[in-house]
Amino acid sequence: MRKPSLIHAAATARRGQALIARRRRRRAAEGSPPDYDEVIAKYAPGRSFADIGCMWSANGRIGFEAEARGASGVTAFDAMDRTAEFDAEHERRGSSIRFVRGDLHSDESMRAVGPHDVVWCTGVMYHTPNPLLALERLVSITSELLIVGTKTVPEAAAAPGAAIFFPGLPSAAREPYAQLWGSALRRDFDADPIRSYANWWWGFTPSAFIQVIGLGLDIVETYECPHGARDDLLVVARRRISLERDAELLDDARRRAAAGV
Repeated sequence: MRKPSLIHAAATARRGQALIARRRRRRAAEGSPPDYDEVIAKYAPGRSFADIGCMWSANGRIGFEAEARGASGVTAFDAMDRTAEFDAEHERRGSSIRFVRGDLHSDESMRAVGPHDVVWCTGVMYHTPNPLLALERLVSITSELLIVGTKTVPEAAAAPGAAIFFPGLPSAAREPYAQLWGSALRRDFDADPIRSYANWWWGFTPSAFIQVIGLGLDIVETYECPHGARDDLLVVARRRISLERDAELLDDARRRAAAGV
């Protein structure tokens, strides 16, 4: 397979820049969409709440907001350790938030988090090399609602449901996205598994991301997030069957497999 030429990469970059500029103008004309706090206020009260990917640049803010809005119990989870800012805010508030450190891809880590009525995950899905496995892990701890976000790239009229695999793009074609989201997209990819979440793996179009989340969940509503939020698309989705029934079906499938049925 031929590698993309520099001419092709430059043309892709120009198209991307034009599409991103149009998106910015459209958002400015439509006014301010709801911020994260409004979404938390709608879904957190009276429900247990887990914030997955809570530390980097956020220091547990989502979990603290959920707790303040009346969540019945909050767990904060991240691959990195708790920050000094998180600990200081935890002490200042007299918070009861529980922190768990682990890997989203790990079934053991998700068991340590445990089931929650509402699971929130922003700033993560485009950083995972395997978004379907990440979604499976998130669903495994969601009792009722999953609220998940992503950065998005402009829709491609000729390819609805498309997504960009950033490691496959030459640097020139990544440049318009780097201008929108920052210098992280200009860096070479880190092959160290411990650092893999620092990479930007995926550029989802809104239609692609909504289709992925809808594979095993019912979409309740979607939000375009304001400029400056961790993500620019937020999807609220509901479980189709209970966690208990899900476990029963999985156990039955395993018994059938073991019996060779």
